[in-house]
Amino acid sequence: MRRLHPFAAGSVLAGLAVGGMAGTAVLNLRAIVMLALFMAAGAAIAALVCRRWPGLAAPAWKLWPTAVVTNPLFMVGVYWTIDQYECLLRRSRGGWDCLFSDFGWMLAALCLLPPAVLARS
Repeated sequence: MRRLHPFAAGSVLAGLAVGGMAGTAVLNLRAIVMLALFMAAGAAIAALVCRRWPGLAAPAWKLWPTAVVTNPLFMVGVYWTIDQYECLLRRSRGGWDCLFSDFGWMLAALCLLPPAVLARS
């Protein structure tokens, strides 16, 4: 049986842990489990892309940025932040339209952590 590379396994497990810890902010078991699973899935997709290029044995300065940028949740967070820039810069009146505007950059920031767990080479 083929062993998992430590970077891939560490990223997925760290994504699970980071998602679980971040999900506790809402105090809802379903939200905790869903965020943990989504973070782990995003880290797994990023690890699959990293396996192709630059390779899982690549140095950390290549592996970590590639894993962050190819994580689908990071892309969603960046898109949401760009989409809600008026709310984030307080240029709009606020209200219901700006209710979830802070979640985009928080999600993108959470995606920076899992690849850093075992990216030292």
